Amino acid sequence: MVAGDVPALMAAARQAMQAELCVVQPHDASAVGARLRSALGGAEPLPEGCYPALALARHRVSLLP
Repeated sequence: MVAGDVPALMAAARQAMQAELCVVQPHDASAVGARLRSALGGAEPLPEGCYPALALARHRVSLLP
């Protein structure tokens, strides 16, 4: 999922955790970076027009180890 409004996404995630609708688990930043880079640059490219926040997501992922 590519999110343009990260603060709103985080607030919704906190609400879901408080309501026990989901569980958040910590992950190693380098493992997460590799998985996200693979997903964002995979064999099936995401349509740029459908995801206006895609450039920002790719930039953020590029900052991960």
